[in-house]
Amino acid sequence: MKQTTAERLRRYTGSWWLGSPHRLFFASAAVWAMFALTLWMFQVSGLSSFVQITPAWHAHEMLWGYFSAVLVGHGLLSVPNQSGKLPVTGSGLLILWGVWVSGRLAMLSPASEVLKGLVDMAFWGLLLFVLFREVATARKLSNGAYVLAVSGFSLANAAFHFGHIAVTPKVAISLIVFVITLIGGRMIYSFTENARVARQRTSGLTATYRPMETRTLQRVVAMLTAGALVAWLLAPSQSYATAALLLAAFTAAMRLGVWFEMAAGKDVFLRGMYAAYFWVFAGLLILATGAERELIALHILMVGGMFTLTVTIMLRSLLRSVGYPKPLQRPVGWLLLSLQIAVAGRVAAVLLPGLRIFLLGLATAATLTAFGGLLLVLVGTRRFSISVAHKA
Repeated sequence: MKQTTAERLRRYTGSWWLGSPHRLFFASAAVWAMFALTLWMFQVSGLSSFVQITPAWHAHEMLWGYFSAVLVGHGLLSVPNQSGKLPVTGSGLLILWGVWVSGRLAMLSPASEVLKGLVDMAFWGLLLFVLFREVATARKLSNGAYVLAVSGFSLANAAFHFGHIAVTPKVAISLIVFVITLIGGRMIYSFTENARVARQRTSGLTATYRPMETRTLQRVVAMLTAGALVAWLLAPSQSYATAALLLAAFTAAMRLGVWFEMAAGKDVFLRGMYAAYFWVFAGLLILATGAERELIALHILMVGGMFTLTVTIMLRSLLRSVGYPKPLQRPVGWLLLSLQIAVAGRVAAVLLPGLRIFLLGLATAATLTAFGGLLLVLVGTRRFSISVAHKA
């Protein structure tokens, strides 16, 4: 009998850390975010003066360092579900992780820019090889959006290393917003609908599925957002870019309204996802107001949109794999709240330059709290693991 991906994961007998991509790479994402943010805070506050720690390095390591680890941890677990194969585990996973770590160390080293680029881009080449192999095995295009997003990040990363340092972080942020709008939006709607139906059943009502979003509508919203971001990248001062951004923000607000109207209940993970999507709306709206507020908008999209959604997804994925134990669920709301404090602190640091270092420190401390808590939750899941590997 053909086994499901979950059944094969449970039968894995190697190291617990190498038994699933999400454990190793989610932990690596959290550790790297904490380390890189601490280094950056020391640099901007004058406590250190490493020549490698530049604004370009900071942007690269948040966008291509941290986010790539989340993409791998989530994607290499979900893509094999379509092919029925076991996700990358054991030595294969260790090799992929080693190449990712090599890229992070290379970006910190005094090596030549060419060598840094080659080492860093090697990870993306290996990841694309693994993903295309899985898609080819499944002979399905259901994960096409995910593979396309990874390909886009890979090309943007290559452009960064070829010298286009000023524009490629904006391209990467635009890709992240597109991923949140298309893939994240589908996920949020699906979870919202499932929670609504479960709530009806719990209340003794007849559960009825009523599609509030169709795949076509989801694609239209994503394309409107992508078009607005492309217009902003090409001609940020033009009126058509402003109009497109306002339209994209309006569709994001309407989408949030639909999800709230579905009355899914008080699911802490859905609240975190809604908060992330709200920051996407806010970031697009502020981008439309002009270049003088661009830095605020970009940090709202990164800290509010990217960090909130990725941390929510990582926490949900980790707890779902062990049956949502209550002791590990309790801190989730506080961890997500700390990220909202980080957004407020980061925005305030731009608006109040006299308090910049203090507010940056506050935002950094709040972010470190969220990622530190995520690490504790991840390690705590080992106690509730049902796989054979958890005692390995």
